[in-house]
Amino acid sequence: MVSGDNYRIIEGYQSLHITNIKVNYGIPQTAEVSGTINYINGQGEFSATMEKVNGSWMVLGFNYRRYYPTPT
Repeated sequence: MVSGDNYRIIEGYQSLHITNIKVNYGIPQTAEVSGTINYINGQGEFSATMEKVNGSWMVLGFNYRRYYPTPT
């Protein structure tokens, strides 16, 4: 996430809203998380796969799509 042009994930960030969490209590314990990200000049949506490792949630995968407002 810290290489390439991934800085766009946080550029202009204002807030994040989680809309769905689905936890799998198996071994390993995982979760699917999704929601929206609000930016100064637009909005985006994200989904992430997480795994609980030694009591802490770690990000295994992260996808996002950023939307920009349509000029009027």
